[in-house]
Order: sequence, then structure tokens, then C-alpha cells
Amino acid sequence: VVTNVVVDLDSPPSPTGPDDPYNLKCPKDVAREGLHHLLALGYDEIILVPRRHDAAYLQELKDLTQGAR
Repeated sequence: VVTNVVVDLDSPPSPTGPDDPYNLKCPKDVAREGLHHLLALGYDEIILVPRRHDAAYLQELKDLTQGAR
């Protein structure tokens, strides 16, 4: 399980160095690659922390996570 992964699909890509926190503050296509990477590492549960909670954005996150499987 990976928890507290902040998601902001409206943000430019955040740094991804070895000492940087893991997040999905990036465009949707980069976020999808990040989810694929976590799945490839063997994580099958990823707890996301969205910064927006409107219905359209939550649907976008749902579509993103279902497309990453």
C-alpha cells in the first residue's frame, strides 16, 4: 500500500529526485505513467489525496486510475 499520494493534474510536473516526496502533481499522462510505475513495483493499492473535490475532477481521477490497471 502506498498512501498519501497528493494528486494535482493541473500542476506542472514536480521534481522526481531520490529525496523528493512521491506525488502526482503533474499532467494526466505523466500521472498515468507514475501509477504504472507503482504497479510495476508491486503496489496494488494507492491512496490518493486530491486537492480538488468537484464531481468532474473526481471522475477524471477515477478514469485515470481505472486506465492504469
